[in-house]
Amino acid sequence: MKQLDMTFDFQWGSCGKGGVSGYLALRNPYTAVVCAYGTQAGHSYNNKSLGIKMVTQQLPVGIISHDVRDVFIGPGALIHAGVLRAELERFAPFLKGKRVFIHENAAVVTDDHAAAEVARGQTKMGSTAKGVGQAAIDRILRNPDNPAVVRHIWAGTDLEVYVANKFEYMAALMAHDRVLIEGAQGFGLSIYHGAYPYTTSRDVTPWQLAADCALPWDWANDIRIIGAARTYPIRVNNRDGTSGPGYFDQNELEWQNVGVDPELTTVTKLPRRIFEFSPAQTAHASIHCGIKNTSVALTFADYCKTSLELLTIARKIRSTGLHISHAVYGPDDSDVVELPAGIVEQDLVMAVKWEEHHGQGK
Repeated sequence: MKQLDMTFDFQWGSCGKGGVSGYLALRNPYTAVVCAYGTQAGHSYNNKSLGIKMVTQQLPVGIISHDVRDVFIGPGALIHAGVLRAELERFAPFLKGKRVFIHENAAVVTDDHAAAEVARGQTKMGSTAKGVGQAAIDRILRNPDNPAVVRHIWAGTDLEVYVANKFEYMAALMAHDRVLIEGAQGFGLSIYHGAYPYTTSRDVTPWQLAADCALPWDWANDIRIIGAARTYPIRVNNRDGTSGPGYFDQNELEWQNVGVDPELTTVTKLPRRIFEFSPAQTAHASIHCGIKNTSVALTFADYCKTSLELLTIARKIRSTGLHISHAVYGPDDSDVVELPAGIVEQDLVMAVKWEEHHGQGK
């Protein structure tokens, strides 16, 4: 029986998807994990009991699983060689006994790409200016004298051993039927569905993630999507311009309104912008990311000032037709709670866990 789970982000990124991915990876018998990350986003997972504190930009979080045999990085990935090398070294204990397959058509990101984005003023619209957009442009140009993919650029280097041609990649991937598929960034940043031009450089939907990871079409009906959604959504820092608007039914807040210290972005280390929860944002995501076989992991539940506030947000999510499968009360694996099926039972568990969390002074 297939188990194909896709972790996704239903807002503007930084919804704690890395923590959800790690939680699932340690509790399900996945034999493979696949992603198509770019270097502009970081994915965090913490597990105090196991001594794990990790941030990845190129490798999927699911490498922490002992059951995983193969790790795949799809053709939609945008890879900086230095970042990848550092992660291969840093996470070598997790990769022991595993094979790594990087699709031959994954794009290569260089420091020159990042410099070009800064020079062009990309930071004015909230871009992290890590070079992924420029790298994608170079791949699209398809210059035979300057091929921009790993098959060409990494030939003869130490990274060539990880490069798989399209047939090797597909044969290895299709040998698995228990796979964790990890998304990046957030649906609200989609270049097609977000508040253009305040978006990322590519689409962010399950359809696109499937293509970026080179998933077989026949897997579509079997994929279960777990979409992370924050109680208080965030956008990246405005920097020297604006990173974009919120939805019509939400206001931007100050961090003191929420009662927590300002968050810093994983990669750029700048304070994030924070907003009220938006039912319209969730409904928008549900249209393009699915309702059937789709659930929500409600993250940053600890940001709610009362358990009633948390349950009110839960009701707003359910009003879109989505159901909630997990609630997350903090950054550690132990803060993730898998919820029962019934709504009454879910609300009771969420309220009790909120009281426990705040009672412990976390």
